Amino acid sequence: MFSPLQGEYIKKIKTNDNLKNIDLNKMETLYVYDGQKILSKTKAVRLIGKNLGGVWKFISLISQDLPLIICDWIYDLVAKNRYKIFGQTETCRLPSPSEASKFYP
Repeated sequence: MFSPLQGEYIKKIKTNDNLKNIDLNKMETLYVYDGQKILSKTKAVRLIGKNLGGVWKFISLISQDLPLIICDWIYDLVAKNRYKIFGQTETCRLPSPSEASKFYP
């Protein structure tokens, strides 16, 4: 499931000790809440890749052998240059009905 950092779901779970130190007004990184702890940057990407399966699971497994400091540096480099790498659009794409069911309000 997906939720914006400003959404109602995040407000509900923010009382969890793992979320208290996260400034939800700063949207500088990716966060994944696995039901127990909050993961960010490389750890979040690894968990997502593992759950997506296929080549993403393979990449996630390979990255486990790399030092976290190096992976987080790569994450920050890609994040800083994401528009140069992936491009930028004027508007966000709306999710299809099947995709929309995967988002918390």
